[in-house]
Amino acid sequence: MKQILVNDKNLYYYNKDKKTYELYYSDDVEWHNPNEICMRIIDTGNGLDITLSDDNTISLDYHIAEEILILLKIMNKKQKYEIISKKEKL
Repeated sequence: MKQILVNDKNLYYYNKDKKTYELYYSDDVEWHNPNEICMRIIDTGNGLDITLSDDNTISLDYHIAEEILILLKIMNKKQKYEIISKKEKL
């Protein structure tokens, strides 16, 4: 599992297994549900199935997902994202 830093703050953890990508809330900030999964994306080969923390699933074609990504990058251009190996707590 890897840490995701947003503006140098550990907000999420990330895990990938074949075609499944998972995003977890970190335990380093005050989430209502630390260390729980907040989103899962499965690459189906025909698009993406996105399951949210409330278990609702959205299916997107690849081109729609890419268009959403473009707009989100434009909207959040001040954010700094970094993925690093998860540090073990002592």
